[in-house]
Amino acid sequence: STGGYHVVGLFLGGCNQNLTSAAKEETKVRSGDLKKVKVFVSSGKTDDISTVQHCESVAAGVEKDFDAVKLEVFDGGHSLSQEHLKAALVWFGEAGDPKGK
Repeated sequence: STGGYHVVGLFLGGCNQNLTSAAKEETKVRSGDLKKVKVFVSSGKTDDISTVQHCESVAAGVEKDFDAVKLEVFDGGHSLSQEHLKAALVWFGEAGDPKGK
């Protein structure tokens, strides 16, 4: 919980670098609360700016600070997947197992 906000998830789409440190600073989430925040990483299969391999590397790095990380790949390039965004919002709202299993 931070400044009145309860951060439950971060959506990273088309990322070729781990930006969670900046998000932590911006939201003022305490380090102990990071483990509870879910991170959804979305990648376009044909993205030539942020490749699937970039996103796999980002997801692996994020897993060091966060317990629940999902990486999903969609048919498309460097764009926002509305389907992934909707899936992430549903996942962020789910109670129970933080890994969504």
